Amino acid sequence: MEKTVLYVPAAKRSHDLVWDREGGECLTLEAFMEGRDYGEVVRDGRLAAELEVLDGAPRFKCPYCKDAMGVRSKAIRARTEFRFYFDHLTARHRETCTGRKGHSPQAILARRFGLCKEGALHKAFKGWVRDSLDADPSFQETKLEERWWDIEGVKWRQPDVQTQRDGQRWAIEIQLSTTFVHVIAERMRHYRKNGGRMLWLFKELDLDQFRLSEDDLFFANNRNAFRVTPATVARSQREGRFCLEGVWLEPRREGGTIRDVEVRREVCFDDLTFDTCSRGIPRAYAFDYEGHKAQAEKDRMAWQEEQVWSHRREAFETFYVALLRGEITDYKERDRRWEDLRRLFSPVGITLPAYAKEAPDLDRLLVIGYSIKHGEGRPMGIGFETLAELGHHAHKIWPKSLWFYRCMLRAHHQLKTVVSQDRTGKLQAKMKGVLTSLARGETTFAPHRSWDPLMLRLFPEVAPLWLADPRHVATDALKPHQQAKKPQEVVA
Repeated sequence: MEKTVLYVPAAKRSHDLVWDREGGECLTLEAFMEGRDYGEVVRDGRLAAELEVLDGAPRFKCPYCKDAMGVRSKAIRARTEFRFYFDHLTARHRETCTGRKGHSPQAILARRFGLCKEGALHKAFKGWVRDSLDADPSFQETKLEERWWDIEGVKWRQPDVQTQRDGQRWAIEIQLSTTFVHVIAERMRHYRKNGGRMLWLFKELDLDQFRLSEDDLFFANNRNAFRVTPATVARSQREGRFCLEGVWLEPRREGGTIRDVEVRREVCFDDLTFDTCSRGIPRAYAFDYEGHKAQAEKDRMAWQEEQVWSHRREAFETFYVALLRGEITDYKERDRRWEDLRRLFSPVGITLPAYAKEAPDLDRLLVIGYSIKHGEGRPMGIGFETLAELGHHAHKIWPKSLWFYRCMLRAHHQLKTVVSQDRTGKLQAKMKGVLTSLARGETTFAPHRSWDPLMLRLFPEVAPLWLADPRHVATDALKPHQQAKKPQEVVA
């Protein structure tokens, strides 16, 4: 019959840390016990530790005196509770080693960092990086654990790996659990100030298991992380290129929300972008998370706006096209449907005129817009046969609507239609004069902007053209190198 055993770290203990030579990390007692049940703590920390000592290869050592360590326990409450603690496995060190006593916090951190770099796994990673770089002929003078002096020859750092490529010095650091944020910042600053660039590599790429120090690098690195593995080393040697395993987040819009999707892929060093973020942090990435996130935000806002405006746009267009085509003959029906539109647009801040066609400036724009969009080369709601005739009319009678005419022709690919209808070429000559006038800053053909909030929603396809400064567009169109434009380009 099984009995329940309560096992906890001892409240008072002389030694808080043990160095795991395999993983390279300095573990607290809590970290050692995490994920292990009572039997596993006893197995790994007691008998296995003693056998490893006998074999001359202890896995767990004291980070201060380097003596082998194991787990000891004290039974209390009639052996229903065991309280574990670390202790030396040899009596001499058990009596003389005082642990962290007498060491400053800075010295303790430095010791933990140094021990991590001595771990078997960390050494293996450095070897994999060296083998990958040696396989790529673009890298030269690759060195492990050599000092990188500053330009004054006073201060130095010792990167895990340093190399050169196309005359540029590179430092490659393998992230450690003890790589505190100030250490990361100091190393970044040292290499930057002394003619170098750097690449941080990770030991694991499990984003859910990242510790804070790993998050420091991952999020500063445009949400990218990289590492070398035996598989990437083999690929580097096959292809003669420095290859890495990468993981990053890609923002994906799903309706009105943005979700980060984890992507994992092998990449080559040449695929990486090295730059500095807006806060001055040097970074390396295969996928530009920030750039794609900004675009995803724009797409999300456009999607949300479309949810607000799509049914309003459809209702307005259905009514006004029917009105221009003469399909609404009952004025009571016209007024009723228009009033429905006014109520529909009012909640989104658009106040329509009291009656359809009451505002001449708006009506002119709508005649031009829907004629070009739905007229199949013929104007609607006005007595002209061609879009070219409509252009002549706008030039003479509706000059401030001509810019919208130009934008709509471009947006709906009607330039060739108008050029074919303008058999005398007079409209093309007029449009060149319009461009000249606009480039000079004259107001004759400058568009009215009072209905922009409505027009941009009714004709979103024309928004980028419509919002552009006519003066700048006209100036560019009239530059000498633009004179060889095709006729339809001059029209619009």
